[in-house]
Amino acid sequence: MDFFLKQVISSQKLDRKIAKECIDILREQIKQIVIGQDEVVDQVVLCFLMGEHCLLEGLPGLAKTQLAKSLAQLSGLEFQRAQFVPDMMPQDLLYRETIDSSNKMGLRPIFGKVFTNIMVADEINRAPSKVQAALLEVCSEKEVSIITKSKTLAARPAIERLYDENEDPEGCRHEHVELEKKLSKIYFQVLDPNDLRKQLNQFMVVATMNPIEQEGVYPLSEAQMDRFAMRLQIRQPNQTDYGKISEQLFQSGHCGANPLDDKEVAKRHFHCLYFLTWLQTEKLFTESAHEKWRSNPLKAIIEHFIDFTHLQKPLFSGQNSARFGNKNTDENKQLLLNAQLKTWLKSDNHKYQQVAKNILTYLEDDNYPEVYSGASPRGLLKLIKAIHVKAFLNGEEPSFHHLKHIANYILNHRVKIVATRYGEADTSEFIERLLACFEPLSEDT
Repeated sequence: MDFFLKQVISSQKLDRKIAKECIDILREQIKQIVIGQDEVVDQVVLCFLMGEHCLLEGLPGLAKTQLAKSLAQLSGLEFQRAQFVPDMMPQDLLYRETIDSSNKMGLRPIFGKVFTNIMVADEINRAPSKVQAALLEVCSEKEVSIITKSKTLAARPAIERLYDENEDPEGCRHEHVELEKKLSKIYFQVLDPNDLRKQLNQFMVVATMNPIEQEGVYPLSEAQMDRFAMRLQIRQPNQTDYGKISEQLFQSGHCGANPLDDKEVAKRHFHCLYFLTWLQTEKLFTESAHEKWRSNPLKAIIEHFIDFTHLQKPLFSGQNSARFGNKNTDENKQLLLNAQLKTWLKSDNHKYQQVAKNILTYLEDDNYPEVYSGASPRGLLKLIKAIHVKAFLNGEEPSFHHLKHIANYILNHRVKIVATRYGEADTSEFIERLLACFEPLSEDT
């Protein structure tokens, strides 16, 4: 933290390089707590910077909850955990009102777990569908509709919300107010910490799920799965990691202090708000960045790739897709994709010719699966967003390399395939092999 503060003081602002260094420090600190899951940590931090939500699948005891908790504490944000159970009600998660004993005619609001910065929905598939559906609006709009009032409430920590309204709940933030104002005057001069909070509106849901549980669970609907930007599999750590994990038992305070008790974390909180605001609103997705992206050859590659995730084998093999029980076939879509391949084969551009040949070769392979549905436009947007943030973390411009690294995490729960001739199909393998068909176009990126 001292290193980061010295960088800020010397530059008087957070530029691209300093913001990247801050993220690198955050990732390394989390990896010291959640051992043996480096790739998962990188993707969760990536999802955090995207302002999106992620679903973690893994057996119990693999630090799924600890990962989200560490991310919140080390970035100075507020953390809440909701344990999903069969008798849970939507009001437990969102908002309800109860009679105020100090005021006979008044009602006292009780804010649910979603009023925070990072929320863990632990074992999300154990709660009934109505509770799972209650997360949809919060995940998408980052706000909660109040039935008894004609307004919505932003899904933000109660402390920050009341602080914005010039209230001081039990003096929770009183000791940090002057510190944050001093930081804003010294480092950023014109920026105010309250303005940063309002601009950022950081809210992230990290849902966990046990993949082997089959009894007493409520499977997530396709609409809910699509709300999560990433679906990550947490594996068992290697033998070499067990020694480091056991050492944590004898260490105290390795997860950091409470963000509201530690002044050093208050500094981290302020800077976290700033670089997230910089990342999301000022640098990566501005009009100038849009113009830059429009001229990037990677844009066309991604659009073609997403389009061809809908390509079905029966169109070229002469078989009827209804024979496989697929009633989701869009014949017009298949005709357009078929026409696109023929156009590429006749094109003077040898790169597009090679792409068409690669796709046709893969279609003739017995391992090409029966595609039920491809990626949606939402999947396209999430993929573009993830590539830009990934490139930022690497200090590079978006390229085909970033697409190959990110595509599976974004699309593996959006692309639906049934089976190959030899049995059950692997969605990850399908995405990787289809993307490899577009490799000839990567030379331009």
